[in-house]
Amino acid sequence: MSHFTVLVVMDEPPTHETIAPILQPWHEYECTGIKDQYVIEVDVTDDVRETFESSVSAVKLADGTFSCRYDRKFYTSATDPNDVFSRPGFELPDGAEEVELAADEARQHGLGHATMRDAAIYEHGDSIIERDDRFYYLTNPNRKWDWWVIGGRWSGLFRLKPGAASGVVGGPGLMRPGAPCGTFDGGRMEDIDWSTMKSTEVAQRRAKLAEIAQKTGLTTEQVVAACILNDAAHAAWMELPGEKPRGDAHGEWLVSLYGEAGEHLKKVHRATWNDPPKMVEGQTADSWAQAAAALITYAVVKDGQWYARGSMGWWGISSGETDDWDAKFTEMLAMVRLDQFVVVVDCHI
Repeated sequence: MSHFTVLVVMDEPPTHETIAPILQPWHEYECTGIKDQYVIEVDVTDDVRETFESSVSAVKLADGTFSCRYDRKFYTSATDPNDVFSRPGFELPDGAEEVELAADEARQHGLGHATMRDAAIYEHGDSIIERDDRFYYLTNPNRKWDWWVIGGRWSGLFRLKPGAASGVVGGPGLMRPGAPCGTFDGGRMEDIDWSTMKSTEVAQRRAKLAEIAQKTGLTTEQVVAACILNDAAHAAWMELPGEKPRGDAHGEWLVSLYGEAGEHLKKVHRATWNDPPKMVEGQTADSWAQAAAALITYAVVKDGQWYARGSMGWWGISSGETDDWDAKFTEMLAMVRLDQFVVVVDCHI
């Protein structure tokens, strides 16, 4: 499950009611349950038939009867009280054996799926549609989110110019405070204090470098050099054959490859939980800080189109990311009219 930021560009003041139709083309039907023009029927008959005809793992008991291999009664071994992830292990009763039954034979013993519809529901839930001996699954092929809220985990990203009254404040994230006093989740483009927002981001970058230097005992220049080295080090690590070094072994590998520079990078990795600031050759602490944008979000919805850094999956894992997203974001932001509104939405998938 993942949260990510989406900047919505719109012509009217942002409210839940005005944002909803803009985001609706990308809702996940399986969660929203809203059957609209964005939802289609997908023929899954072949998949259902494959499930219906699949063999079944079973246990043949000493008396000749059969039970499902995954019946809880076979998971009886003791768990480790010191391991929170410990689960009961599988144990066969005396005289029992594991067997693999063909689908038709399994059904004779009450195992597997009794009907094609049972198999369809097993794979796709109760919303499955059966028509003319075919099965259809409802989905939105363009789904990007299953719920959203204005602000949320990113409440308070905007500041407005003195006297501006177009500010929008949404809701806080779960167990999080709302937007700090004087900050907003959106507003009219011409009212937003982009200069102050950029200054804040620049200051935060400087503070981040200072924090890393303090934690590692390195100079700011050494931290910057280590961050610049990180991309090349990661590329070299990816090319290693076999099992790759991780944890402490990764740190020692860095030292063996780069010497003192590797020692510095090892320290920076530890200080940043293996996520050093991304820097490029030629950058200095000052130029990197000054390069901070006033605002960057993961995705943008503008003129009925969804633009994004990549494809967001579960557990915050993004795939297919574009390297020049920050530049594209800045370019799109520059094209927003001064009389339009922008608002940050916390989306979940």
